Amino acid sequence: MKRGYLVANPAIGTAPKQSRVKQSRPELWFLTERELETAVRLAGAHGDLLSVTVGTGLRFGEVSALWVTDVDLDHRTIRVTKAWKRNGEDDATDTPGWLAKQLQAKHTMRGHHLGNPKTPKSRRTITMSPAVAPVLRQQILSKQPEDFVFTSRTGLPLHNGDFYTHVWRKLMKALAAEGIAPFRFHDLRHTHVAWLVAGGAPLPHIQARLGHESITTTIDTYGHLLPAGDELISGIIDTALTGGIIRPKAGS
Repeated sequence: MKRGYLVANPAIGTAPKQSRVKQSRPELWFLTERELETAVRLAGAHGDLLSVTVGTGLRFGEVSALWVTDVDLDHRTIRVTKAWKRNGEDDATDTPGWLAKQLQAKHTMRGHHLGNPKTPKSRRTITMSPAVAPVLRQQILSKQPEDFVFTSRTGLPLHNGDFYTHVWRKLMKALAAEGIAPFRFHDLRHTHVAWLVAGGAPLPHIQARLGHESITTTIDTYGHLLPAGDELISGIIDTALTGGIIRPKAGS
């Protein structure tokens, strides 16, 4: 239509309803601590990538776009300011001006470009745990500030297609031999959240950490993991109706 070849858009009205899209999404998969330990071991040189991803909840396009300068080991923080994006029609890119000024030849990747994260709130600063810090320290050792934290074995940026073909499929095959069901890279992010919820982290804090634009997204995706079940709810209501006083637990 933009080029004048069509006068009407034949795709209008063909998109499936959002409810149907949600129903067709794959089930969330959460790794146990032991499963992750095995995956990190079998991943070899890419084990650190798995550890940092499950330890931060970053998306693949975010963690693979991290520069050394994004990591502050002194304050144990990570700045998420950019992510890999697929090039658009005619190989068009949408790299913001502030980032374009910093790009060098080493920051190029076929079919992709560095741009803004997924949503405005995806541009964020998150804390890293003491266990993640030494992993990142090892990765950025002897690298320049604008170098990528994680690269391929040949030192190139991590291309998602190449990574899946040459690393992920082999890892899943090795895990299957260990009796561990295959999972997606994005399930490392889901695992991060599942562990936070199990440990009692508040959903608004999880929302900010994940970079979700709305708390609704966080609740819709992970709300079913909350430990507050029917028995606890019934107990709260029973306390109020039988003359008791409801008080939040210490630290809540």
